[in-house]
Formats: sequence, structure tokens, C-alpha cells
Amino acid sequence: MREFKVKAVKVLTPKVSLWIHRLNFVAIALIWVHVNLIPRIVNVPYFTLIFDLYTLFFLAAYAYKKFVVRN
Repeated sequence: MREFKVKAVKVLTPKVSLWIHRLNFVAIALIWVHVNLIPRIVNVPYFTLIFDLYTLFFLAAYAYKKFVVRN
């Protein structure tokens, strides 16, 4: 496990970690658009509502932790 950490630190520089973080947000946005464009899912309004509320909740929690609470 220690060897893995040493190798990971060499590969995952702060710049690479930042780009991975940004790509995660792109992936979340694409998943959200994909789910909201599937006709069979859009026809189930409660699922769409819950999916959108969960998405907003977790994005708001991330923004709160990132910008309001300073560690």
C-alpha cells in the first residue's frame, strides 16, 4: 500500500488532480442532461423530481463546504 501511495503522489500532481476534479463536474452535468432527456424517465415525474432534488442538494452541499466553511 505504501508503494502505491508513493507512485500516486508522483502521478497525481495538483494540476492533474484539479483536471480530474473538473472532469467529474463535466461528467455530472452530462449524466444530469442524459437522464433528463430520456423520454421514459421524463414520463415518471416523481423520479425526475427526486433526481433533480438530489442533484441540487449535493451540489449545494459541495458549494457550502467549498466556499462557506473554511477548513
